[in-house]
Amino acid sequence: MSGKNKSKNNPDRTKVNPGQAKANSNMLDDDPDSITALRNTMEGISKQIQALQTDLKADLRAFKDDITTQVKREVSELRADIDQKFATVSTDIQQQSERINANQARTEEVEAWSAEANTVFLELLREQRRMIEKLDDLESRSRRNNLRIYGIPEDTEKGVQTIDFVKEWLSTELSIPTDLQIQRAHRALTAKPKPDKAPRSVIVNFLQYSTKELVLSKAWEKKNIKIGDSRIYFDHDYSAGVLQQRKDYAHVKAALKKQGIRFQTPYTKMHIHWAGGKKTYNNAQEAAAELRRRGIEVDITPKEATGHSLLERLRSTALSSWQRVEGRSAADASRRARKKLQDFQHNTSEGGDAHRGTE
Repeated sequence: MSGKNKSKNNPDRTKVNPGQAKANSNMLDDDPDSITALRNTMEGISKQIQALQTDLKADLRAFKDDITTQVKREVSELRADIDQKFATVSTDIQQQSERINANQARTEEVEAWSAEANTVFLELLREQRRMIEKLDDLESRSRRNNLRIYGIPEDTEKGVQTIDFVKEWLSTELSIPTDLQIQRAHRALTAKPKPDKAPRSVIVNFLQYSTKELVLSKAWEKKNIKIGDSRIYFDHDYSAGVLQQRKDYAHVKAALKKQGIRFQTPYTKMHIHWAGGKKTYNNAQEAAAELRRRGIEVDITPKEATGHSLLERLRSTALSSWQRVEGRSAADASRRARKKLQDFQHNTSEGGDAHRGTE
């Protein structure tokens, strides 16, 4: 573009002298050697160009072959590496699958065993509860002829046997002329309390249940019985379990006394004399719930996790979010677990029968 512009801008510099051009032409026509030399030069240049083209084509072909070979080699290596890694991953997946299947089989067996064991455990808790109730009943029956006297100051019977003191004191205080037939009388079997603490109760065992009931009725009838400044109270000799159930009514009793409502606590139950009539409650929780329903505030401390409450908790527990793993081996595992438990129960029952046979 610049050359053309220069040519256009300086027409005199590109303008050929007709006379000079003609002279040059005449010189070429007159010199054949120059023409031959020029022709030879052009032919040489043409051959060099052709040789250069041939060399370039050869170099390009060789470069292409090298690139193709290198790409094929790298692709082959990449494929081999991918195949190796894929084989490794496949092996790992297979191993993981085998482990998962083994764990699933174990889980199914554990679940089946757990379900059966839970059933047996609940039955054992129920049996334990029945045995505790029977033992408590037997203990209560063995205490039927016993009487507990609360409030007698320590060392009141000092110098004489407790049984002699109790015989004379009861006959005099309650005006009972007949022989009370007391077999045993002693303080509760605990450590002697400090002077500022409540004295130990006195347990009195009568030969006849009727005599014990006579003494108790006369004592409740007289009510205000004292030794010195100490108020004396009479009650049945309850077992530890029954005594605890009666103690549970303490807050309910306090609330009823505050409201001026009459009540009775025979054994482990409570009778409340409402305006509409008498109602009976089996435990302190039932009575407290009734008081709350009627707008009476009462505080009941939560019961300890005994066998009874544990059984109720297990019964009320609902694992709704948990689903058992069902599989081909679940039924087999359940059958195996049930068979083991049945064998255990069978052996246990045989042992119990043998033990009863030796009694």
